[in-house]
Amino acid sequence: MCRVSNIQIDNEEGKQQFIELNLKKVDIDDISCPGPACSFHDEYNKFGEYHYSQWISSPPTFNLVFTPGELILECDTDASLALTSGLCATNEAEKGSCANDVCSLHDIEESVETIEDKQLLQLLTGDETLDHRVATAIVLFNLGNIDKAIEQFTSVIANDPTAAMAYFGRGVAYARKGLQSQGIAQKALNDFDKAIDLDTGQTRPDMYIHRAEIFLMMHHYQEAYNDATTALKLKPLPKIYFLRGVISLLMENFSLAEQDFRKNVQSPDESIRIMSHFHLGLALYYRGKVRNAVEVFKEVIKENPNHLGAVLSLAQGFKELSNVRGALARFNQSLLIQPNNTMVYNLRGNLLFTTGEHQAAILDYENCVLGDPYNTNCQYMKAASKIILGQFYEGLKDTTKLMVSNIPVIKASPEHVKAHYLREYARYVHARLDGPISLIQPDMDFSPDYLDHWVKFKKFDIKNYKEQPGLQPDIRDVQSLTDVSPDLESLLCRAEALGRLSQVSVDGIVPDKRLNLAVGLASLHIAQYFEAKWKILKTKTGTQDKVVNSWKELFSIAVYYRRLANLEQPYLWVNMLPSHTSKEGHRTDIPFVRGSVHNMKVTPYNELAFKLAKTMLEHYSGDGAASYSGLKEDLAKATSSEDLLAVARKRQINPRGFLVSTQVPSVAGVREDSRLEGGVLVLTEDQHQKIVFALNIVNMPDRMSSYHSEMDYLLMLLQEEMRKSGLSKASDVDVIISHILSIAYYFYNLIPLSKGSSAVAYSVLLGLIMSVGRQITGRIPNGRLLDMEAIFAGAPDAFVMVAKNWMQIKKISVPVSSLPKVSELLPTVRSVLEVLSFNSTTCLH
Repeated sequence: MCRVSNIQIDNEEGKQQFIELNLKKVDIDDISCPGPACSFHDEYNKFGEYHYSQWISSPPTFNLVFTPGELILECDTDASLALTSGLCATNEAEKGSCANDVCSLHDIEESVETIEDKQLLQLLTGDETLDHRVATAIVLFNLGNIDKAIEQFTSVIANDPTAAMAYFGRGVAYARKGLQSQGIAQKALNDFDKAIDLDTGQTRPDMYIHRAEIFLMMHHYQEAYNDATTALKLKPLPKIYFLRGVISLLMENFSLAEQDFRKNVQSPDESIRIMSHFHLGLALYYRGKVRNAVEVFKEVIKENPNHLGAVLSLAQGFKELSNVRGALARFNQSLLIQPNNTMVYNLRGNLLFTTGEHQAAILDYENCVLGDPYNTNCQYMKAASKIILGQFYEGLKDTTKLMVSNIPVIKASPEHVKAHYLREYARYVHARLDGPISLIQPDMDFSPDYLDHWVKFKKFDIKNYKEQPGLQPDIRDVQSLTDVSPDLESLLCRAEALGRLSQVSVDGIVPDKRLNLAVGLASLHIAQYFEAKWKILKTKTGTQDKVVNSWKELFSIAVYYRRLANLEQPYLWVNMLPSHTSKEGHRTDIPFVRGSVHNMKVTPYNELAFKLAKTMLEHYSGDGAASYSGLKEDLAKATSSEDLLAVARKRQINPRGFLVSTQVPSVAGVREDSRLEGGVLVLTEDQHQKIVFALNIVNMPDRMSSYHSEMDYLLMLLQEEMRKSGLSKASDVDVIISHILSIAYYFYNLIPLSKGSSAVAYSVLLGLIMSVGRQITGRIPNGRLLDMEAIFAGAPDAFVMVAKNWMQIKKISVPVSSLPKVSELLPTVRSVLEVLSFNSTTCLH
């Protein structure tokens, strides 16, 4: 281990950051595995593979179109136009006419003679009789009598086991029968293997193409890729580049897919050109290059305005870029192209759900289920939307219907598992509708095993679990508000304005008006609550008197509102989860790169994280680490995670990768050099040989305790400052705000909630700053995330400086004390759910 302090990072915009690092290698063989490195070999990770979170929410889909299976090479060229029916599979004038042995034997013989006269048959056996049978089998195959063709090919093989063309033809015939059956797929594969072995001169590249298709259907992607590559070496055709590009997509090697599809975008073959152009857009989308993908999809639509896949993918791209209006327009266009398309209803419903328009989303999910009764995503999301709106009775009916389904595919779906947790939590909330929001404490009221299963969405098989009571008939559902009182309207308008301040402008994060309103209401509630607390504090005389006993009290109100904004997800305190006391701890992953996929949400922070990893490689001096003369040059040239991992291997640190653990300075420590555990940057390879570069936060009791101490210490300083100076001078307020922002800095670095820590923290910042007579007026800059700024700030002072610059804190224009009391106008869970679902249209934005 080697500690390197005060690493200077020069950013592109000219700023400098100083970050403290604790450098380690990934030690897979260390059974004791202290600290964050345990993430490499827990009970779910037998291969030393890094667990990462998926970050692409709703990627576009694609359908693979297989080649027709021509047995005569000329059929894949322009010469096919001059060939008669029966010689090519693509000529469908009489295709299928021989299926019941009713075709003219004279026509078959005439086609066979054409094959022989024009010498269209490759890989001759040398026996005229057998070659004649091969030609006959080809004609039978092209005219639709697949079984008869297989019989002919088999008879040739029986007489000549070296007849490559017969093996190839029979393999194609098996494939035409359908590859859904594992037995038929294996027969086809065996025949292609034999044909390729016998074709020593490699005269038929299409043998490799057809075998690649079989491998593809059997999910043997690497073998399929290898065959497509061999076929390209023999004959570089656009359709083979397209096939290999699709294989790369399925292998999640999107950079290679992009290269292959680009080779075809100028192809004279219109069909190949449009398909390749569209799939190029998919490859870019999957890589996280959504803006580039959007431009590609636009070009495809210019060439073919009715290309449903491109229109639908463009809608998804707009969604990821937070262009909600553009996304809705494209979804609507998709329905004009293909009315009642269930996928469009599903995806449009997901967009509406994400933006907080749950009532509109329900209509789309209903249309989706109407067209596809077994669509588990639409079934689940319809139920979740109703429950979020407070329609518990109808929502639970839908949830139960999904849970009790005996269809195997549905029972195996993630939605089927999540439906169990949704039902239990909905029952729990419904029973507390007419109580205060502080009653919604699932981490206190559910068993630890339930919480652990819920957070990880494990199979619902909790031992000795007692179900929540069913809905009580005397507790009615939440009713839709039709109008509001003037007091409530003024409160909602202020909350809406505050909530918009919390909205980040980052690719991959869609504006959610319901969440923004919840953030605004929480901040007002917090401001009013703590304004009263500070007044009480001023009346106390003892220097040790406190009005707030724990940092957690600062954040608890915001957590209640975050839970009510979305009843479908678990927002739980990590220290209440059993995982945080386990040897692995509770983990939060923030991925930057996996394979060729980049997480667009954290793209602005990739460069900084990458420079930190470079610094680690240069300074690491642990046991066994080798150094070499060209190290600095290699690091200077490194531009990718693969490059860094190659350097790590040259340094013999560990073939699996390495960790770099950031350090968070302490303000409460007794020693000047006291440090807290920060995040862990991990660069490694998963079991599929894909590079994973991610930030990992591991919360265990010791780490959490140290952060709790920091925030309680800062809370003490805040209360001392409030008692001593109050709000008399601008300079005094500046110190108070610095304490508030410093508490948020440690909260962001701790990530104490299973979900939603960032929204909760910003609610508290808005509220606490208003409680001292000031207000945030600035927006978070485009592309920036306050939690990532805190994690990479290096110290609380640096974070405070950056945050103040963004927030543009000014004297409050309308004191919160002059507003109606949130706790009085919204005294119950029911009242909060009512206003969160209310669409206010009278506020001046």
